[in-house]
Amino acid sequence: LLIETLLMGNYSTRSGPWYVELSFNQGTLDVSNVVMAVAKGSGSANVALNIGGGTANLGAVSLSGSAATGTLNVAGGMVNMGGDITQAIAGAIGILTLNGGVLDMAGHAIGSAAAPLNFINFQSGTVLSIGEVNGGTATGAVVKTTAGTVTIDGTNTYRAYTIISNGVLRIPASGSIA
Repeated sequence: LLIETLLMGNYSTRSGPWYVELSFNQGTLDVSNVVMAVAKGSGSANVALNIGGGTANLGAVSLSGSAATGTLNVAGGMVNMGGDITQAIAGAIGILTLNGGVLDMAGHAIGSAAAPLNFINFQSGTVLSIGEVNGGTATGAVVKTTAGTVTIDGTNTYRAYTIISNGVLRIPASGSIA
C-alpha cells in the first residue's frame, strides 16, 4: 500500500469525543508523511496508528497538531523511519509505544525541545539508531515500566533521560548510546 500523505483525524468543526484508528498487520505500507490529530472543534480527539506486523516505511510522523491525542503503537513487524516522530505544537499529547517488533529510527529524532512528546514507552522489542529524544530535555523521558526486554541497537546519539522501573533494557556490543 503506497500513500503520499496519511491524514488521520483532521476535523475543522466537531464536538464531543471521537476516535480514529488505523491498524496495519501484514504486507508493506509505504507512507511519505503521516499527520495525525489536527482537531479544531470543541471535542476531544484520540487518533492512533497501530503497526502489528509486516513492514511499514514511514516518512515524517506528526502525532498531534492540536489539543488532541496522537499515538503511534508498534507491536510487531518492522517500522523504518524516513523522518522524525514529532508533534506539531507544544501542549499537544503525543504518545509513542514500542511493544514488540522493530523500530528503526535511522538517526531521526523523537520529539523536539520545542514540542516534546509526552509519553515514550518502550515496553518490548528493538529500537535502532535514535537521533535525539525531545531535544535532550528532561521532558518526556524514555520510559521502560513493563516486564519484557527492550533492545537498543545501532548508533544512538540521544541524550534524553531513560527511566527503567521494570524489565530489561539491553544494549548489545554492536549498539551504542552517545
